[in-house]
Amino acid sequence: MKANEQFFLEMVQQGVFQIDASGKIYRLKKGKRGHQPCALLIEREMTGMTNVGYIWIGQRDGKGKQLHILGHRLVWLYFNGEIPEGFEINHKNGVRTDNSPSNLELVTKSGNQIHAYDVLGKHRKPKSLSEEKVRTIKKQLSLGMSCTLLGKEFGVTHSMVSMIKSGLRWRYIQ
Repeated sequence: MKANEQFFLEMVQQGVFQIDASGKIYRLKKGKRGHQPCALLIEREMTGMTNVGYIWIGQRDGKGKQLHILGHRLVWLYFNGEIPEGFEINHKNGVRTDNSPSNLELVTKSGNQIHAYDVLGKHRKPKSLSEEKVRTIKKQLSLGMSCTLLGKEFGVTHSMVSMIKSGLRWRYIQ
């Protein structure tokens, strides 16, 4: 288990955080009558969303260091235990904010990608290259221009340019 995961799991066990049956995570506020539910973590400072839509939680450790964990990982740890090396947590319904235990499953990285492509229909939108652009790329390659520079110029990865160069892509274009 990663150190930050262990830290947050201990925070739940110590009553700093609470996870309900639907996978919602609460920061508990200590008052005169003990710990009381305060607010959903997503509405609290040092908590929010990643740039791709996952809930994350932040908390300072005893030494002042800011630690973070993704909400779905904390929910999995709380309800199911450790996440084995090489595995990820997948949201079955594809909704990254739905951390209910029944919506989470343990998968390999490739299993997660297969789920995204086959089940959810999410495909990367490749940068389209016209035949004319491919001809220009091939000409520039023959003049010694690098794959990286050409990739930047045409808005594709250097790997795509390399595949064009080696004939794995756009082989029929001269």
